[in-house]
Amino acid sequence: MEESLLPNRYLITKKVIEISFKFIHKFYSTNEYINRRFGRDTDVKCNFCHELTETRTHLFWLRSIVKSLWVSICKFMADSIDKGFILFWRNVLFGLVDSNSHKEKSHITYMSNLIIIMAKFHKCQFTHRKPCFVAFYNEFKQYIHSIQHSQNQKFVKTVTACESFHIFLNKPLPLPPSVKYQDERLFFFLLILFLIISLPEIFTL
Repeated sequence: MEESLLPNRYLITKKVIEISFKFIHKFYSTNEYINRRFGRDTDVKCNFCHELTETRTHLFWLRSIVKSLWVSICKFMADSIDKGFILFWRNVLFGLVDSNSHKEKSHITYMSNLIIIMAKFHKCQFTHRKPCFVAFYNEFKQYIHSIQHSQNQKFVKTVTACESFHIFLNKPLPLPPSVKYQDERLFFFLLILFLIISLPEIFTL
């Protein structure tokens, strides 16, 4: 299968490749899979929400905290890589298909698939904790930094793609509007507090 070879286009750790392989071939160890495959009397409910059946789709797509991660990734992709980017479950499963030989489009598909692969690995690291886009971004940035000066062709292609989109190369993560708004509120709160404290001294002058 072509999609099963997708992780091999990148030079990533064996753990990431292993997770991608299990994910594509439907034997990733969810509670539902363990119960169905080995007949064990295990609770099939999600270890995190304890409500719905822990399937591959639930863990990597339907769970609310995972949706939040994908929404943040989609926004980042639309802002930085492909303005019309839309993510579907089939893309999480098998990646994006590059049907265009244009160099820029090829870079978009190449970079998008790498981000999706790494996002699935990031989610696995946070099985019992909330996945975080900021943490994912910093992990990816650290990965790019570690390969930036390598002469390996796969590394070179990855870094070149990052350079073409101006991403992950010592570029700070732009703050979402909500964070900026909170910073502004904190500033005005401190300003008002300062004025309240200073008023008695001003009037005694």
